[in-house]
Amino acid sequence: MPALLASVDPQKLTFRQSQGWTCALCRKPLRADQLLGTVELTYGGGEVTEQVELWVCRPLCREAPDA
Repeated sequence: MPALLASVDPQKLTFRQSQGWTCALCRKPLRADQLLGTVELTYGGGEVTEQVELWVCRPLCREAPDA
């Protein structure tokens, strides 16, 4: 999963993805999920940072490389 996490650009995540409501890869609502990892998001021109957990489909969705 570390290589898959490295492929995610935190600045391109939607609010729903950053809150764990939708898959960090395919953006579909999560029914069954698994933790992908934690990333740091930056807001307000770099003034605010937040650590967020990213969740993905279980089993891994088709958007995942080599899924």
